[in-house]
Amino acid sequence: MVMVITLLLLYCANNVLVLGKQQPIYFNFDTNARCEPWVEHSFCTGLIKNPDSIFVSSMRTQADMAANATMAENLYKSLSTNCTSNEFNRIFFCNAIFTECINITLTNNGVTNTYALGVPPCQLNCEDTTTSCMQGFTTPELNCTAQEGSIYNYPPMVNIYNLTDYGGQPGHAVQCSNTSQIQTNGTAPPIRPSCNSPLVYHPTNDYAGDVDRGFYLINGTDCALPCPAPLFSKREWDNLMLMVSIVSPISFCCVAVNLITYLVINRKYDRYAIGISFLSFSTLLMNMSDFFYIHEGWKASCPEPGRYARQDSPSCAAAGFIFQYGAISAILWWTSITFDLWLNVRKIKMAKNYVKHYLITINVVAISLSIAPLFAKQYGYTIGGIGCWIMDNSWLNGTFWIPLGTCLFIGATFIFLIIYEVYKVVTAVSDINGRSTKMRLVRFNLRPFLIIVFLFGEFIYLFGYHFYIQSQTDYYTQRLKDFVMCIMLNKSPSCSAEGALPYKSNFTTLFLMRIYGIELMIFYGFTQKTKRIWLRSPLLKRFRSFLGISSVSVTPPNQGTINSSSRHLRTKNMDDEDEDEIEYEEEQAEMEKQGDDVRSHDDKDGGDINNNSNHINE
Repeated sequence: MVMVITLLLLYCANNVLVLGKQQPIYFNFDTNARCEPWVEHSFCTGLIKNPDSIFVSSMRTQADMAANATMAENLYKSLSTNCTSNEFNRIFFCNAIFTECINITLTNNGVTNTYALGVPPCQLNCEDTTTSCMQGFTTPELNCTAQEGSIYNYPPMVNIYNLTDYGGQPGHAVQCSNTSQIQTNGTAPPIRPSCNSPLVYHPTNDYAGDVDRGFYLINGTDCALPCPAPLFSKREWDNLMLMVSIVSPISFCCVAVNLITYLVINRKYDRYAIGISFLSFSTLLMNMSDFFYIHEGWKASCPEPGRYARQDSPSCAAAGFIFQYGAISAILWWTSITFDLWLNVRKIKMAKNYVKHYLITINVVAISLSIAPLFAKQYGYTIGGIGCWIMDNSWLNGTFWIPLGTCLFIGATFIFLIIYEVYKVVTAVSDINGRSTKMRLVRFNLRPFLIIVFLFGEFIYLFGYHFYIQSQTDYYTQRLKDFVMCIMLNKSPSCSAEGALPYKSNFTTLFLMRIYGIELMIFYGFTQKTKRIWLRSPLLKRFRSFLGISSVSVTPPNQGTINSSSRHLRTKNMDDEDEDEIEYEEEQAEMEKQGDDVRSHDDKDGGDINNNSNHINE
């Protein structure tokens, strides 16, 4: 499963670090506000402008401020050196949280009261800090221009209070605090750069370059997502890798046996054998790409902490290219086999060299769709998968999923036409010979038809799941954002992004992409044809000769309708051409027998059923 996510971290380093809420205006006139001595916090030691007088409103206590300072410290540790190298940014954070307080005394109707007013940092200080620490991103929690009437959280110059109801002036001005002019006493403890686990600390002076190298850096920080991504638990990731390590080698061996059978031992390269051979070879390449991960483990996908492999790694580029070429070839060969089976049922004869056109067309398309992403540097490991493939969704859709959808449409069309043709022929033959003949005709093409339908169902699942995941990208991205924010600010073990991707569906997808070889072995590796190929192989002949066995019997399919003189093939003293010729005669005899049955029906009704019935037996 393949998904590229850009993380835009929403920073919260304001007076109150409250996630998901619009920042309130904290400095409106509050009759319950008071000035208190500062309750120290290590993050801000030596950085507070007036530790003897901190503004405490009815909206928050110093305990709330201390909690916010802890979150700010967790965030500050991970910010980039562009931010942390300037001490005034830390001073701003501290004085935005622990705001200076002044008392004013007012007399109203003969009653004298003392009121507290906050002296927040200036708007210019806020803008300087957000520029160097947030790379231009703004959030409701750190909005430098937030205001309500004439009151600002970060005033341009002053906050203007109308105090006439309390015995004061209508335009009482409170000057903002210029935090860039605050003198520190040198007692502020140094902050060691770090990232809360499981985020990975990666200091960088080349943000864009490191992103291209495969680091999913959180904007404005030196923190990166761990590799693999925390979308699944460690146990679930290990189970995915274990599944790949078991299924891919088994599938590889299965298609290797098919290739040896149809391409090496077989001496009769008809279109049936060629189609199976190249479909098996394409599947073998898909499984071969997993060997890089099986050999190197997670290091192949995650070459260093926090870095996702890119195609500058030879193993990543090779694995991605091989898988892409194998997958595209397999889809195209599957489509050609559905077309070929339809030709077979319809008994449409093609030129002998038309298979060459298959080979040329399929390879040109597969190579083109595999090389294009290579030139665009699109091969790499992304969030949610196991190994390297095409990263960007636009490229992935254009070079794989849209071609797959096109092939599925073509294949579905021919599957429908095959079912229709078989229905016509079976119905006609049943009228003549009854149910036994009907079932025999169906069995002739049942196996190749089943594998076509079986693969079609799997392709449909993969196609639908991919676009479902794409439609849910915003949800998965938000889950990762929430996880990152929770880790950076709260350092809580309860922070989790697990379950953002459906694990069982993802497991099924990765499993289906690797089981094709086993399915091809089941449907094409255990047939009468493969039995004959192996029994007549030179290797087996030498083995029989070594054991002193002089002959072996080969029973052709449907032997009851063949002349008794050719019912058993004796391999002793028989050359290969004679064997092939006898096999051909046996097949023709069976076809003639079925054809005679149908022709008598055609004499009455006419039509094309004779041709269809004859050829379906091939």
